[in-house]
Order: sequence, then C-alpha cells, then structure tokens
Amino acid sequence: MAGAVVMRFARWIGPLGMAFWLALTPSPGAAEGLLEFLFGAPAPPPAAPRPRESVPTRRDRVQGELRYARPRDGNSFSSDPSVGGFCVRSCDGYYFPLIKSTRATRQQSCEMACPSAQMEIFDGSTIETARNRKGQRYSALPGAFAFRDKANGACACNDPRTSQAYFEQNVRSDPTLQSGDVIVETEGAFVYRGSKLVPLSGASFMPPALRDRLRAMLRRAPATAAVTEPAEPAGPPFQILDDDRTGSTPPPAKP
Repeated sequence: MAGAVVMRFARWIGPLGMAFWLALTPSPGAAEGLLEFLFGAPAPPPAAPRPRESVPTRRDRVQGELRYARPRDGNSFSSDPSVGGFCVRSCDGYYFPLIKSTRATRQQSCEMACPSAQMEIFDGSTIETARNRKGQRYSALPGAFAFRDKANGACACNDPRTSQAYFEQNVRSDPTLQSGDVIVETEGAFVYRGSKLVPLSGASFMPPALRDRLRAMLRRAPATAAVTEPAEPAGPPFQILDDDRTGSTPPPAKP
C-alpha cells in the first residue's frame, strides 16, 4: 500500500514540479533520495540461501540412543514417572509396556492390568537391559523369558478366583475409567461421569434409548454369579461347517 500512495503523489506534482525539485537538489545522491521518496526504494536483492546444517532428525537420535544404550550400574536407573518401563510378572517373567496414568501410580497400573499375579516394574529402553528397583537386570533373573518355554497354569493375569475379587474391591478407583462407563455392583448400576458415579436411574445425561437398553440387559442378567471351575460341556462338541470355515480354522483330519 505504501507504493500506491507514493505513485499518487508523483502524479499530483506533475512533470514540471518534479523537474523543479530535481533542479534544486545539490548532488546526485540527493536526487536518488528524492526519487526513492517519490517512487519508493528498489527492492533489495534476494539474500543468498544459507547452507543447511546437517542436523540429525528425531528418529535418528532415538535409534542411536536405542542402539548404543548401555545398562546403568547400581541404582542409578531413572524413577521418573514420565519415563517408559515394563510391567513384569514375577512367576514366569512375562512382561508388557507400562501404561502411564495420571490417576494411579505405576505399580497400581501394573496391578490393574494383571491383578492375579505379583508384578514388578523394570525401567529401561529395552527389556533386556531394564532393571528393577533393586538394580537387578531383567535378563539376569532366573525366570527371565520363562513364559516363552512353557505355560504355567498357576501363573495368570486374570484368574477368575482372584481377579474378580480384586476388581470388585477396586472398581471405583480404577484409573482407566472414562466418562460414560457403566459399573454394575450389588447395589445397582452406576455411570461414571467426571469424577463420580451417578446411579443409572438418575443418569439424565444419557440418551433415553441407551438407558432403557441397559436396564433391559440388567434385568436379564443374574443377580449374583458364583465363581466356579469351568464345567465340561454337556452334549457333543460344537461343529463348524465347512462353509463357515476361515483360513485360520483347519479342517478336521480324515480318519
């Protein structure tokens, strides 16, 4: 817009006025200054592109850290909750990534994911170099990777005889609860909203159709269910027709 204003001013003074101003200028430098005032300064030449520095990308840095990471000695491991780690099942060495939560400690997060077994936290970028709170490396444990060799029936994350009681005791403090989740207890059904549980009968924020469906499901469900050993199925086993088979279901062997 500044260039447009200058051009209108030049047309207003006319050729004679511009010649008069040029005659009064004492030097060529001043004349150039006047022309710049009337018509604007010429655009500066484009700057030469700066050489681009070779900066390693985030992916290269992460790969380098993982490739050249060394296990820490002693108890110098990081206990920062923001640092990733592993939940390890002590009975057979089974492990999975630790999921961070703002509503539970790291130990509670591991126990919520695997309530039927004793869990331990190992910190490190890889499971082979991860260490527990005592400074012991996972790969040096007697039970490291034992779950790969054989299955232990007494070592499970969700044994119904223990996990159900755990969840019934800690369901209200479950850090994975989200708004809209429904919790069914002996006292009735509740809907999690914000930081509190609202009875299903008073959950006016839910769509009426969804609320009616939940009530119908609860009426059909048994009031209590005792945890027992799984019974053998009565009658012949369920047969899969050849037309219903998928690539993951092999056909029965012919006699």
